[in-house]
Amino acid sequence: MAEKSARPPAKTAAKSVPVAAPKPAAEAKVSAAPPPPADMPPLYNRVRPIEPARHKDWAVRDVRDFRFAAKTRAVPITGAEFPVAAREYPIVFVTKPTPMAAVLVGLRADENLYVGADGAWRPGAYMPAYLRRYPFLIAQSNDGERLILCVDEGSPLVTKEGGMRFFENGKKSTYLDRMLQLGADIHRDQVRTAQIVKLLDEMGLLIERRIEAKLSTGETIGFQGFGIVDERKLNELPDDKFLALRRTGGLGLVYLHLVSFANLKNLGDIAVEREKRA
Repeated sequence: MAEKSARPPAKTAAKSVPVAAPKPAAEAKVSAAPPPPADMPPLYNRVRPIEPARHKDWAVRDVRDFRFAAKTRAVPITGAEFPVAAREYPIVFVTKPTPMAAVLVGLRADENLYVGADGAWRPGAYMPAYLRRYPFLIAQSNDGERLILCVDEGSPLVTKEGGMRFFENGKKSTYLDRMLQLGADIHRDQVRTAQIVKLLDEMGLLIERRIEAKLSTGETIGFQGFGIVDERKLNELPDDKFLALRRTGGLGLVYLHLVSFANLKNLGDIAVEREKRA
């Protein structure tokens, strides 16, 4: 579930598209992507640094088809997304192998209730930046000194026919520049979010508890595997730790996380709606 920092091969790093240090800041036929290797972030399969020589003819399809994410129950988000994501999704935490936050988009394993049969994202629903960035990914160079823009070469969204091109006339396209900036912004926010999630875990606030959603049909769906904040332990925090959590910006995220669980009803309603259509 956790997104790892992919490290590009040393022999290709010099030719790849570098990223400056982050600053504040026609329908295609696409099927669900196969499970990624254990060392790849969720949804990614073959991450490789973008190189002008190798990817000069590459592009991303104009029509976004999200069937590649149709079998994921949770999508990573950053702390910057909490205020808007908390209005739509339940927010959970993951501590291993990499600390992170995620939104629940399904109740059953291998189910994403927000991806329609046509591959469209549910109208009006907030789309996590993780999906807007895909198939791109920011990785660190082997020496840890640079950030490098990579692409998932196994993504069903990449093409060599039409689409939004990586390069134009031998230079980075405006589209690729946008992806560079988006990737840098997400990377910066991921680092901050991971620090906060790690702090929550170190303070003993995160627990794994069964999550249950009761459908309007009377059925109850339950599952485990995600961390949530124990509100009782939060209220019992010593003043110094409570203040430390507030200073990191984590306290606001915790409250948004707790409030977001009212959205389990949204998932239940969508699940019932989908079953009726089926």
